[in-house]
Amino acid sequence: MKHSHVRGAYVVAAAMFAAVFADAVAEALSDASLFWHGRFTDQSSADLVPAFVIGLGALVLTLVLVILRGRREAGGSLRSLLLASARILTRREIVRLVPAIFVSQICALKAMETSEQIVVYGHPLGGTLWLGAPVLASLFIHALFCVGSAFVLSVVLRTLADGLLQFAGTIAGWNIRPARSSASYVSTRKTAPFRLEPSVFFSNVDRGPPLAVS
Repeated sequence: MKHSHVRGAYVVAAAMFAAVFADAVAEALSDASLFWHGRFTDQSSADLVPAFVIGLGALVLTLVLVILRGRREAGGSLRSLLLASARILTRREIVRLVPAIFVSQICALKAMETSEQIVVYGHPLGGTLWLGAPVLASLFIHALFCVGSAFVLSVVLRTLADGLLQFAGTIAGWNIRPARSSASYVSTRKTAPFRLEPSVFFSNVDRGPPLAVS
């Protein structure tokens, strides 16, 4: 699993979330006439839910790639896996990814709004309506959400990865005991009547056959 795959999925996730929330804010401000007079939106928000679903899918993919990458780099223990996963997307690397996220975000916004206009109106409306606000105001809003999305999403991603790994470690710990005691349990049933004893399920030492009584 290449590191570039993790970065690519993360850029898509951050860009889609930033585009969705920034577009919603920009259009809400325009519809509330908080900018100077003019038509800055297409009066539709049908593109937000599909774009959000795409962002959510990209986030899940990033999470899976982070865990797989961390597993390959880790030495096998849960602690080493957590540390390896945390090193995959560091704060410094996220800062370097912000320009790529912003460019992807604007491209996603253009695609979202154009597709929405074709579905709702039957054709693109043209102009700068896809920005949802005056050009400079829209770019400023999208830049703010780009930076915010990049860092907030990294915290969410790390929290999810740590939680899933901790949960997986707990489940693995539960599954070890029955697997190790199964042979002891079977041999006990063959040599003695069934009795529900805690030692049958929690002992990791194989028992020998019962001593013959003369």
